[in-house]
Amino acid sequence: MSAPSPHVLTGAYAVHALAEPERAAFQRHLAVCPDCAREVAGFEAVLARMAAAEAVAPPPGLRSRVLAAIVPSLPAEGGPGPPRRAARPDRAPRRPDPSDRRRAPNARWKPGCGPVRGTGPGEGGAPP
Repeated sequence: MSAPSPHVLTGAYAVHALAEPERAAFQRHLAVCPDCAREVAGFEAVLARMAAAEAVAPPPGLRSRVLAAIVPSLPAEGGPGPPRRAARPDRAPRRPDPSDRRRAPNARWKPGCGPVRGTGPGEGGAPP
C-alpha cells in the first residue's frame, strides 16, 4: 500500500495525530507547499478558538422542553412506549435459491451468506 498524499494530512498534522516519521515528512512538505501551509494555519486557528470556548451548562428543564416539542405524545417515564409494529407472518425474509445460478454462475451458495467463490474443486479451496 502506498503512502497517502501529504496534501490529505493537513488536519492530522494540525491536531498532532501523525506518527513521528509522517510528521517529519509532512514538515518537509510544508516548507515547499504554500497551500498546505495555509490550510494548516487555518486548522490551527480554528483549534485555538475551539480550545478557548467555554462549556456552559444548559438551563434546567431544557431537555424535557425539547423532547416535549419534538414528540408531543411522549409517554411518561416508565409508561408504555410507542406501539410496536406487528410482525408480518405472511412475509418471510427473502433468501437466494441455491439452485438459482443466474446471479453468480461461478459461485457456490453458502447458506445464509450468499455466493462464495473459490471453494470448489480446482478453485484453490477444499473439495466440497
